[in-house]
Amino acid sequence: MADQHDDSLEGESLDDLDEGGRADDGAAEVSPIHDRPRSTGLALLISAGLVWAGVFVVRVAVPGASAPNHSAALDIPDDLPTVDEVALAEDAATTPLDLGGGAEEDVEPDVEDAEDAEGAEGDANQAPAGDPPGEDEVRPAPKIHLTARDPRWSERFRAPDTVHYTIRQGGSLKRVANLYKIFHHEIVALNPGKELDEELPSGTKIAVYRDSERSVESESIQGPSRGTLAGAMPMPEGPGRVLKHIPWKGWATVEAVAVMDAVLRSWDALDTGQPILVGNMSSRNGGPLKPHQSHQSGRDIDLSYPQIIDERDELNWREMSVANLDRDLMWTLLELLNDTGAVEVVYVDTKLQKLLYDWAIQTGRVPRRDLNRWLEYPRKPGQAKYARVQHSRGHSDHMHVRFSCPKSHRRCR
Repeated sequence: MADQHDDSLEGESLDDLDEGGRADDGAAEVSPIHDRPRSTGLALLISAGLVWAGVFVVRVAVPGASAPNHSAALDIPDDLPTVDEVALAEDAATTPLDLGGGAEEDVEPDVEDAEDAEGAEGDANQAPAGDPPGEDEVRPAPKIHLTARDPRWSERFRAPDTVHYTIRQGGSLKRVANLYKIFHHEIVALNPGKELDEELPSGTKIAVYRDSERSVESESIQGPSRGTLAGAMPMPEGPGRVLKHIPWKGWATVEAVAVMDAVLRSWDALDTGQPILVGNMSSRNGGPLKPHQSHQSGRDIDLSYPQIIDERDELNWREMSVANLDRDLMWTLLELLNDTGAVEVVYVDTKLQKLLYDWAIQTGRVPRRDLNRWLEYPRKPGQAKYARVQHSRGHSDHMHVRFSCPKSHRRCR
């Protein structure tokens, strides 16, 4: 590729000029000695004049144009923009890229945020113009703000009408009924045309719940650690998730299933390349669910943390640390949960909260003024009961999400 600063005329190379100069010198060898300098100087002046005339034509005819590329294969289009069109294009407003973080709220920055912005602007001014960011440089998504709980959140989400179980390695209606702890006559009624003991091939979808068959309204009764559940439904298969619980431990209120299903579908739409593991929820009628003290009233769901994982490893429950917790994706998942307006609390080990706190400060992912309402850390466990994310022992390999009582559940506590 030709140097952009090469100002030679098109169709005339430096070799051409040298040959012309040598021809003049050759003619001077048969001329009288006193004529030689005159003819050589004249040739050089003519050559120089041609070069500078070409420069003048290129620079003046199209102001700001780069030097021509003298490649023989160059095909210059006929519809090059005019100078006026270029000026209009430069003045046109540009649209920033949508990074998928959602619209940021219009809020007045507090003092700490203003200082952060000034510091960032100063750093940007000191950086060399045009230098691309390094591979390890963090590209934070738009800041996420903590939103208030919505007392009418349950009205915004709709659960699937039917839930199916996919047989993996052969089985029967009776076996599936036993997995979910539902009556045999119920599963037969849900799957007309199939016999209770009929052996079914792998890949067969068996209906285990249908809303039209539900005899009572869904309701969370009393509290998560001393309660029961009525009108429950099981967590459906779907995008963005892997169900890792025994099926009979995967029941919840219809409202909790509806909002969790929506969150996981939104997670899948982000194309993170990693599903979320869905662990224990509640039993069909609620009550004690070993080894948990809670999970009794259909509002508790265990989820895996987003992980930094080798592609060769299987996604599973793991003790999380700075080495394997994907902190940016964790904040994304918390944002999805928060945006529902349905979350009462998320239990996360305080050591992992520290990692999230440090990441938020480092990247500006969360406004400083919101951090004390997002995270219980850096305060000691129990000192910030109003924080959305709190510590609870035993949550270093999974998080525990608890949804608020739907407004229509009169006995929910």
